[in-house]
Formats: sequence, structure tokens, C-alpha cells
Amino acid sequence: MMQSGFMRILLSVLLAAALGGAALPVQAAAKLPTAVSAQQIEGPYATVRSAGAQAYAGPGIGFWSLGRLRANAIVPIVGVSADRQFWQVNTAFGAVWVRNADVIATNADGVPVVEVGLIGRAVVGSAVRAGPGAQAARLATLPRGSQFYIIGTNADGTWLNIRFQFGEGWIATVNTDQANLVAPRTPSVGTPAPDLPRADIPRAIVNTGALNLRSGPGVFFTTIGVLAQGDSLPILARTSDGAWLLVQSAFGDGWLNASLVRTTNYFGNVPIIRYADAAANGVIAATTINATNLRAGPNIAFDVVAVLPPRIEVALLGQSRDRTWWFVGTPLGEGWVSKETVRTLGGTSLVPVLP
Repeated sequence: MMQSGFMRILLSVLLAAALGGAALPVQAAAKLPTAVSAQQIEGPYATVRSAGAQAYAGPGIGFWSLGRLRANAIVPIVGVSADRQFWQVNTAFGAVWVRNADVIATNADGVPVVEVGLIGRAVVGSAVRAGPGAQAARLATLPRGSQFYIIGTNADGTWLNIRFQFGEGWIATVNTDQANLVAPRTPSVGTPAPDLPRADIPRAIVNTGALNLRSGPGVFFTTIGVLAQGDSLPILARTSDGAWLLVQSAFGDGWLNASLVRTTNYFGNVPIIRYADAAANGVIAATTINATNLRAGPNIAFDVVAVLPPRIEVALLGQSRDRTWWFVGTPLGEGWVSKETVRTLGGTSLVPVLP
């Protein structure tokens, strides 16, 4: 009898666990950032399969990635590629392309085909240049297989004017799948292909819990503000490698690490600021290691004007002639600290020596 009673209890526990486990996917789906249900969407929509879906800038896996959609996310479908292998969908990343194989499409029979114009692919690793010629400045290097939008050619068709991840540039036609392109098929230079994803207002959207907005393009620059996840900021410029973005914020203009944000309407076509020029306008930062004496001058003989707490950020405004003391800006005022009492992350060569 005891064994029979134990089996009934065990079966009850297992049944409760099974029922509880069956409810988990529904609860998880409700917490998706794109918290949309099928009932909320009128018209065609796509449901992302369990592996998730990469969001591309164009209808091909050779286009640059704009982000990734979570499993079970539901997004409206606005168009389809001519070969019906990619859907264009509206997401938090903006209008993006996802593979048909990565989603389940519903009510999508009448979705219009999106004409994106001419698309090219690099058949070898190839330089993208600022103009149509090997002497023009190199903007970037496209890996083999990279796809891009073709927006024009030079007069003899030997160079293609393209739109790629970091804006517009030129690539040698011979290095692409358009090597046999004939002049009548090419659009004139400056004439955009239809429906290209142009950047009306490029924006960066914070994709982490908290993100430091810095005075220059590097982690060794001072923090001028802390942004919250989901904050959306206009992109004003970028570094030459695209690793840092200059944005407009309530704290003023500052730099964000591009790997910690999502972008929308951004294809690199914003002004480029050289690292050297950006650094000249930034302020280098340091962090106190322990409680640190802030002194009136660059020597222990000077009075202590304040004691700085451990692990706070200070701005490096200058350094002593013998380069052993920093003149710093802190929440408690300006003063001098021994270089041994703070930690820097590099880039201090730009800090001026004070008389």
C-alpha cells in the first residue's frame, strides 16, 4: 500500500512538472523585446524559428548584418525578394531582410516583390576606394562573398560605385560578379537604384544595460554620461573603421562603442572623423586605485585638498614636467595626484605637460 501511495504521489509530481513545463514557452514569448502577437498584426507576418534569424541589410547572406531576431519573435512582412528566398520585415532594427528558411511566413501570398536594383558580390577580397581608380584612397576591404548595392559606374565600366556597410565607395569591376557587365545595363553615376535603404536619420540604439558616452573614441576617454538600454540617438559621424560612433545626446555630443549598440537607417554614410582629430577634442580618463590624496601641487609637500574615493573616474587635464604627477579634474575639484595612485587604459601621450 505504501508503494502504491508513493507511485500516485510521484505521478502527480511528474504531471504537474509536465504541465508547468508546457507553459514556459508561452511565458518566454511574452517577454520578447518585440512583444507582438499574431493578433496584433493585420496582414502578413513572420514568426522566427527556434534558432533565431539574422537580420541583413539586403536580400542575401553576403550583405552586412544589422542584428539578430530572437526565437519566436513575430514581425510584420512588408516585401519579398524576387527569388522569394528573403522576406523584408519591420523590426526594432528598422526594415531588414531575413531568410525564408529562418522564419515561418503567414498570410504572405500577396506580398509585393521589392525591387532593390542592381546587387553585386565580391568574388575575391577587394579594396573599396574613395574614387574609381587604384590610386584613390582605400576606404575598406570587402571579404570574398560580400554583397553590395550598385549605384553607378565610371565611364568605361571598369569601376563600380557601390553602397556597402560603411557608406559609398568604388570597387574594381573585375573583382566582382559583374565583370561582364555591359554599359547599357549600368545606371548613371549619382542615380540611386530604387528602394535602396537610404539613411534618412541614422540612429544608434543602446543594446546593453548601461553604456558610457565618452568624450573621445576609446575606453580611455572620460565618461560624459551614462545611457540606458533602448536609448535612441542620432548618429553624427564615425571613426574610419566604424568601431566608434559620434552621437547627439542630452549630455552633449559624445562617442559610443559601435559593438554595444544596434543601428537603424545607418549604412556608414555619415562623416568620417580621424582618430587623431577626435582625440584632440577628447579628454583622457584615469581611475583611482585606492583612496587617493588630491593635492594642490605636483609633490607630496603640497597640501591635501581632498581625498578621492577608490575606483572613481578622473579627467587627465595635464601632467607635471617630470611626468610623475597628473593634474586632474574630479567631482571634488581640480588638483594633482601621483601617477602611481591611478590606473589608465592608454592614450596618455596626448595629455599636455604643464609649465
